[in-house]
Amino acid sequence: MRRVVLCGTLCLLGTSVCVAGKPTNEFLLVLEQKGRKGYVVVEKGQVVVGDGGPGCVWFVDGTRLKSKATGRYLVYDPAGKDGKVFLADKPGDKAYWMVDTPGRQRGDEGDRGDIQAAVGPMRGWFLCEESGRIVLRKHPSRKVQVRRIWT
Repeated sequence: MRRVVLCGTLCLLGTSVCVAGKPTNEFLLVLEQKGRKGYVVVEKGQVVVGDGGPGCVWFVDGTRLKSKATGRYLVYDPAGKDGKVFLADKPGDKAYWMVDTPGRQRGDEGDRGDIQAAVGPMRGWFLCEESGRIVLRKHPSRKVQVRRIWT
């Protein structure tokens, strides 16, 4: 009887461990450099660098980035050259992103990926932080990277 109880207990423990570490379809947009960490968050309708919280979770839908908190899209002016990034109610017309989406397996090569403008004069420019603002730059000093959330 003891063996049955022990085997049952071990099976239950093994099951709960196996469930942990499941990939989600939610992502963080992370900034890390020299020990400093920040997140791209939506606060009061603006895209800013923050410490986390409910406004820092994003969905990556192919070539689009959508805030979980507001349902608004991260966009840029595909005809512009100023690198301004902002939120819009609808996905930007031709304002697509190239996102190196991290894999769905823990330990996959590259658990983070870069985010770049996909069209227009700023094609290939990186999403980054500059003086506390989120912008597009050709040669950024502090790139924003996408990181999958695991349960």
